[in-house]
Amino acid sequence: MARQGDTVAGRYLLGERIGYGGMGTVWRATDRTLNRQVAVKELRVTDEPSEDDRRVQADRALREARSAARIKHPNVVTLHDVIVGPDERPWLVMELVEGRSLGQLLSADGPLPPREAARVGAALASALGAAHARGVLHRDVKPANVLLERGTGRVVLTDFGIAQLPDGTALTVAGEFVGSPEYTAPERMTGEPATPACDMWSLGVLLYAAVTGRSPFRRDAIAAVLHAVLHAPVIPPPGTGRLGPVIGRLLERDAAARPAAPQAARLLASAASAPEPEPERPAPAAPDGPPAPPTAEAAAASRTVSTPSRPNTVPRPAAPRADTPSPDPTPSPSPALSVSPAPSPSLSSTSSTPPPTPAPAAPAPSSAPTPPPTPPPVPRRGSRVAGAVAAAVVLLAAGGTAGVLAAWHGGGGDRARGTPSDAAHPPGSGTAPAGFRYVHDAAGFALDVPDGFTRSPQPPRVFYLSAGQAFRLGIRRQKPDASGPYGVMTAEADAAAHPSGTPPYPGYRDGSVTRTTHAGQAAAQWEFTWNGFGDGPRRTYDLCWNRDGVMWDVWVSAPLDRLDDGLRYFDAATGSFTSNG
Repeated sequence: MARQGDTVAGRYLLGERIGYGGMGTVWRATDRTLNRQVAVKELRVTDEPSEDDRRVQADRALREARSAARIKHPNVVTLHDVIVGPDERPWLVMELVEGRSLGQLLSADGPLPPREAARVGAALASALGAAHARGVLHRDVKPANVLLERGTGRVVLTDFGIAQLPDGTALTVAGEFVGSPEYTAPERMTGEPATPACDMWSLGVLLYAAVTGRSPFRRDAIAAVLHAVLHAPVIPPPGTGRLGPVIGRLLERDAAARPAAPQAARLLASAASAPEPEPERPAPAAPDGPPAPPTAEAAAASRTVSTPSRPNTVPRPAAPRADTPSPDPTPSPSPALSVSPAPSPSLSSTSSTPPPTPAPAAPAPSSAPTPPPTPPPVPRRGSRVAGAVAAAVVLLAAGGTAGVLAAWHGGGGDRARGTPSDAAHPPGSGTAPAGFRYVHDAAGFALDVPDGFTRSPQPPRVFYLSAGQAFRLGIRRQKPDASGPYGVMTAEADAAAHPSGTPPYPGYRDGSVTRTTHAGQAAAQWEFTWNGFGDGPRRTYDLCWNRDGVMWDVWVSAPLDRLDDGLRYFDAATGSFTSNG
């Protein structure tokens, strides 16, 4: 490794070390020929590099040089020269950006105000747009690779060392994983090739980290990170004004639904010019418990809206259907059901669950501390992904991140956008995992219900409610509509966006309707956040599908601070659901 005072190529006098990472060391240096300050990057090599090591490092240097040289943009670092020394060690000479990285700033000063984060994001989106237009994919967008120039505030995207060039080549051997897992798009976790949409996902994670101080997928173990990227609910951080919905769109797990770089740049520029949002205030609790929902609820809930299906776009925040159960702290159990007791936990019931948290009913988020709730997820896939996570961990333990993609790619045809039905035991098995009971309901269905939940029929739904109604599980059956589940969900969301009376869900926000499948049938999932009836903010999940001449939907509502449990109940209910006419 070089030292301060060394001269590179007889021209660049090394000063202090100003950066260090997995790719190498960055030095402040003086260009003696032009008498200017520059940044010189010394790429890392092993102590006793083999011929292959030297080739890879030389290729990396040339790749970074060629990638940066293709892009002429004020928010992309300027490359001056590339040098290979007598010892075949590669060096890059770049413009010196006086300032700190975004990662250093967040670590030292904490999160950015939403408008400043949007300004940074707009500059990065513009830079990525220029790169994508030249056929360059960055593949490692993260706070450490973003510099903020002191005095001017200029945003500079750096480190194109693992970029992919237009010829399709990338500095990756077969099965090797490149990039930072918690900033990596879910489709890359499943072995799909990198696309511009992958960079946009990474930008979304970066923006989330910019306003909260951490990635929404940060966990203590790599297995938990991978699981979170594929499954963790991603709700835009509150109090971020116009920036929140943009983050939500960038973090769509359906890559085709993410905005391209030019559109994202426009959206972020608009968010940067908007007034700074005021902090959200929690809704005051009612003195005697949650009030009854508005009387218009029943009529809205029983209405089937017929609207032709539209392309899957991110909907406007909208008021939801009025399907919430009316407050009834002590609903009486219905006699018209039978219950199968839950079996004792066994190895087979948990063997497909991803470490570190065994979850018998469904793949559960990691037991590591969960960051603030974060943009609406698409339905989560189940045991096959769990097995892939376990395989990835074995490979990571053996040799770092290399080999992760090979394990994921060989895990079958599932995608991160799989159906919730994979998450529980086989439908109709008549058994339930620990903590649940298998219920045959007189309304013509059977499913896993969490222990302690009591039945409360409230047409058009049959509800199962936890003590105090912190968690609410509802099942509705109705006649199929010509527009299909997605058309019905979308039309109801749109209709609820402009309620004729008092909105049934106060503070409705962050709504989305997503196409998916369930039990082999076309399905749609509606998700949204709202303030609750005096009991604090909540997240609601509603899966709708047709089967045997009936349109079913399964609905779960949970407090925002207990989403892990809510998603576990939702996965168990949808995964075990069967109907009998």
